[in-house]
Amino acid sequence: PSDAGAAPAVRPALLPAQEQADKLLTEFEVDTDGSVVVTETITWRFPEGEERHGILRNVKVRAGYQNSDTQYRYYELTGVSVTSQSGAPTDISISDFGAFRQIRIGSPSQTISGTADYVVRYRLAHVVNDIGDGTAEFYYNVVDPSNGFPQLNVTATVTGPVPATRAACFYGELGSTTPCEAVAGATSTFTVPDLAAEEGASVLTSYPRDAFGDLTPDLREGSADADAGGVVSPGLA
Repeated sequence: PSDAGAAPAVRPALLPAQEQADKLLTEFEVDTDGSVVVTETITWRFPEGEERHGILRNVKVRAGYQNSDTQYRYYELTGVSVTSQSGAPTDISISDFGAFRQIRIGSPSQTISGTADYVVRYRLAHVVNDIGDGTAEFYYNVVDPSNGFPQLNVTATVTGPVPATRAACFYGELGSTTPCEAVAGATSTFTVPDLAAEEGASVLTSYPRDAFGDLTPDLREGSADADAGGVVSPGLA
């Protein structure tokens, strides 16, 4: 979703889906070096009567840079960890998936059913943008529009090195400018209406530029599409 204002659309209530996020809370901790620590607290509902091994989380790490055909912007993913209060398996396998890194969470030898709770935590580098007008901006898709499942009870918080001077939230299909609830502060808060499959939500916070150090983007040669590859946790190995 893009950064622009528009009157909220009237949307019908979502019907229960076979598989969905019953709850998604995403907490962002923005650092002075332009990195962000992301903590996702998820309640995931699996299809009734089916046994599943776990869930997938797609984290975008590659994006186009201006109009370049030879360079892309990279957000290095590190420090991935997963816990589960409901006792679901939390082995981790990470692989490239186009512009994303795909975190596969679960056990190849153990299945679960019903609902499961997960807390997924990771760090992304070089995310904050120097806008060039004395401000710096954090912009992130809490739910990417490529998402294939309904996402209910979606909320987010963004804590920066100083209080945000502006906060905004948008949701809907790719390119939507429909706003959602955003309140700027030392910890900015966001509330998103329930999302259908192939709907996303993005959040934005602005800060004084002098609250940050070097915000030079991490530019890499080549295409934003990735080659296959990955790493696995010792438990999965």
